[in-house]
Amino acid sequence: MARKHGMIVPVEKVYLSTSEVMKYLDCSEDFIRELRDKALISFYRFENSTKIWYEKASIDKFIQKCKVI
Repeated sequence: MARKHGMIVPVEKVYLSTSEVMKYLDCSEDFIRELRDKALISFYRFENSTKIWYEKASIDKFIQKCKVI
């Protein structure tokens, strides 16, 4: 069977870590915690883990809600 050659298509991330959200929004960890505590963005935490994952779509939705014009 001949091997197929093709392009590797980048996949957009669906979930971001805290450090990725900080870079994405150019903000502090405290600001992200405030958004999380006020239920302004969605997040996931696995059982018995301290790692938190944020839904990128939720962050984008929050940004759109803040649109001024």
